[in-house]
Amino acid sequence: MFDEMWAVNREQASEREKKSTTEGDSKPLLKYSADDYRGPPRGLRVGLAKVQKAGEVTTRGWARIVRIVRLREVFAEFLATFALLTFGNGSIAQAILSRDRGVEFIENGTTFFNPPLGTEMSINVGYGVGVMIGAYIAIGVTGGHMNPAVTLAMAIRGKTHWLKVIPYWVAQFLGAFFSSAVVYGTYIGELIGIPLFRG
Repeated sequence: MFDEMWAVNREQASEREKKSTTEGDSKPLLKYSADDYRGPPRGLRVGLAKVQKAGEVTTRGWARIVRIVRLREVFAEFLATFALLTFGNGSIAQAILSRDRGVEFIENGTTFFNPPLGTEMSINVGYGVGVMIGAYIAIGVTGGHMNPAVTLAMAIRGKTHWLKVIPYWVAQFLGAFFSSAVVYGTYIGELIGIPLFRG
């Protein structure tokens, strides 16, 4: 269907060009013929590439890296890794730091049970939710690697360009560190009570 439409458009453009030149008009209606059109450029190429004849794009050095590695992809990997580890490590911190609460105590003759706020099951659910949210964030942009080992494996298999490996790794490490800082900041009151964290 699209091939037929393309052929019709090409024929119409050629006829208009012939008609404009045969009627004595010195300026053709179209500056370029339909054969020169190769579609709109992909990504941000303004100032980064020289468009040569027949729509070929050549880039060198940093321009090639910028064209291949887009900021949107790097930010998606950062957010996906951040979401995965925030939910996963947050559920671990909640389960471990609240396990001392799982004791019975008697107050005014009534027995109370203060349950812990997290278990092994809540850790599994936390990581599952983290993977799901991370996948929703990045799967349409980068494929949702969320892990430097996955990025390396995808590059080795040829599914990801090698120039994207280092930026993805940087984004994943930064996402992991920001996630750890958020979890630490959330549970800092409970962590101070642990002898390991006392100064």
